[in-house]
Amino acid sequence: MRWLKKIGLLLGLVSLVLVAGFFWLLHELPTRPPQTVAAQNHLVADAEPPAGTCLASGIRPAYQVQVSVVTQTADPANTVEMYHSDLTFRLQLQPTGADRLTGMAADIQISEAGQSPVLIDEFPFLARAQGGAHLLFSAYNDLGLMKQHPLAVLAQVIKNLSVGEPGDVYRFAYDGLARNYRYQNEQGNWQRQASVPGALPMSLSAAPTLQPDWQVQLGRDCAPDFMSASEIQPLSLGQQDAQLVFRMQAQRIDPFRDLSGLNLTAASNAALHWTLQTVSSGDTQAIQSVADMWAAFGNFAQTKNVAQLQSAARFLLQQVQPLELAALISNQQLTDAQSRDLLFGLSLLSSAAAEQYLLDVLTALPAGDAAADLAKVRTMVAVTGNGAVSQNAYDTLQQVAADRAETANVRNNALISLGSVVQQMETQGQDVSTLSSRLSQTLLNQMNKGDAASAILAAGNAGLDSLDSAVADTVLARLSSGNSKERYSAALVLSRSADYYDRLISQLEQETSPLVSHAIVSGLEGQTLSQSQRQSLTTLAASRPDLSVQLAQLLD
Repeated sequence: MRWLKKIGLLLGLVSLVLVAGFFWLLHELPTRPPQTVAAQNHLVADAEPPAGTCLASGIRPAYQVQVSVVTQTADPANTVEMYHSDLTFRLQLQPTGADRLTGMAADIQISEAGQSPVLIDEFPFLARAQGGAHLLFSAYNDLGLMKQHPLAVLAQVIKNLSVGEPGDVYRFAYDGLARNYRYQNEQGNWQRQASVPGALPMSLSAAPTLQPDWQVQLGRDCAPDFMSASEIQPLSLGQQDAQLVFRMQAQRIDPFRDLSGLNLTAASNAALHWTLQTVSSGDTQAIQSVADMWAAFGNFAQTKNVAQLQSAARFLLQQVQPLELAALISNQQLTDAQSRDLLFGLSLLSSAAAEQYLLDVLTALPAGDAAADLAKVRTMVAVTGNGAVSQNAYDTLQQVAADRAETANVRNNALISLGSVVQQMETQGQDVSTLSSRLSQTLLNQMNKGDAASAILAAGNAGLDSLDSAVADTVLARLSSGNSKERYSAALVLSRSADYYDRLISQLEQETSPLVSHAIVSGLEGQTLSQSQRQSLTTLAASRPDLSVQLAQLLD
């Protein structure tokens, strides 16, 4: 069971390192902040829908929906289906006051491969529509549904029924893929472009063929008469990802039920349990040749056999030199699955030899090559995820962060990874006092040069308490920076500690960026707020309708 502990440790570290993804997310911020919709407010008819918006027309759109969900290996040259389910249901939405809607899926049939169909009578949910000429669902609440339930796909249906204002950028908070969407209307032909921050380890931005298909037909009113969509979402195990493919169609039908007066709570769907299908690891076969090794890396997406993956990684250390592996990756002689999973396997070895090997691969990958950016980011994730990370990793990453020959994306991710290394070394029980001082100086220098967003995120990864007090002071000062990206990063980091709540609330009272405001409110923990802080937020909620729902949830 030791490998289970290693995976648990790696997942925790990946969650820290993925903060690196925020740096690139900052370059493509949505026009409006994410929204929420609370169960306790669904029957509060506090206002009529704004005049001129889609909801003001009194629509009650209903649809017959068909969805297929397929989990498959990510290698397009050798796609293997691991899971398949089909869902059919009727769907209806009905306004309940202001911009809120109650929704209902009914007559639901779920068919998984090899299983008898499951019938579910109804599934209620809540949504919020953004004011505009067309229906766009800015928030969705599944009322306590377990995340692994097949009906979780309804979030994708709601997103794909949305039609936004041309030119605006939208990010749906309930969409697990976290893409940005832009809508275009060319003489009645609606199109939607999706973009993905390229720094993320599971990014699809480098694969234009994976751009989601989306078609809608608008006719009788402001809601689609027909929708067809196909979209791919990564399915992750640490660094391992398969593809979760959604295909769906929705055809407009007549409303079939009055949804007014439903007594819904935050746990209305909590009783809808589902037995998950699992993929067996299989028996571990000995790795006796290079061919066995590559096969183990290539098949891991299907087998999930971690023990065999580790055996293949140990064989790799003995048989393939780091320079050779870097050349294979950069020349695209390996499949994406092989290069990704071998790095994951190396990180699970938790040894000094594996760390040195990964660092040698990192420095051997070509600098300044945008095509190699993803490989370098993945390698840095593997380095910081190695259970035996050392100062050697810190020194190498610091060199990468300072190398002007590298792309800005690689330099910034290396800087952010420095914070992860210090935190991981401290977790391992090592004395990091000297490294903390070095990192503090590095981050202070970076924050004084200009764009401080990546340095702020690095400080958050390391933990402000483990760095010189000047770092926390500088991050705090950046909370009022003229650069909204810096304020956003500072809000994310500072909101992890109640010590900064007073300053965050003070900034919230004067904050002009909806995204920074959302980051502040999302980071606050209601149970740790003082009475005076609660009073300040209550007063603020009365004057900030854009934050009133989110603040009400925080203060509840």
